[in-house]
Amino acid sequence: MSSYGNTGELLFGQPSNNENGGSNNVCPSGQVPSSFGCIPLSEEGTVFINTNKLLWVNSGAQLIIVFVGVMDFLLGTLYFYVRRRRNEERLERSRAARQSVRVNEDGQVVEPPRKRLFSRSPVSHRPLKPVSELNGRCCGCGSTADTVLLPCKHAVCCFACSDRATYCPFCKEPCSDRQRLFVV
Repeated sequence: MSSYGNTGELLFGQPSNNENGGSNNVCPSGQVPSSFGCIPLSEEGTVFINTNKLLWVNSGAQLIIVFVGVMDFLLGTLYFYVRRRRNEERLERSRAARQSVRVNEDGQVVEPPRKRLFSRSPVSHRPLKPVSELNGRCCGCGSTADTVLLPCKHAVCCFACSDRATYCPFCKEPCSDRQRLFVV
């Protein structure tokens, strides 16, 4: 038995049209007979469905679809990572702000305990005044502010107080050096 040919015996396991009184279906070169007529031979990337319709599967398109899926996953992961970090930072800032101002049971605002003006100073200093009220006076002891703290360049301390300053009492920036001012 041959799978197809002029003998009319079997075409892929089915009786040919000759047995039913019909003519023999012989397909041109490169095509295969089926119950729906002649169809092209299977090639790489072609899938036959039960109805003998062709479904073209493009491997390049499959790779693109997989790549887009992976990129979507990575971008989504990155987006939610950044979003989570921003929310954590926002939460930390709100906790810090909430701790900076406390309200006692009577409803009055209680300021948090102040840190000492200079970290190495053994005596506690009076509360800081705004720079506009200092009028060239040291914010620590009240004498003439004759020293500029670096790198912020604020002149809010005398030379003795600036020696103990580890950060600027005005802007809270760490002091790396100081420069004494002289009136000429």
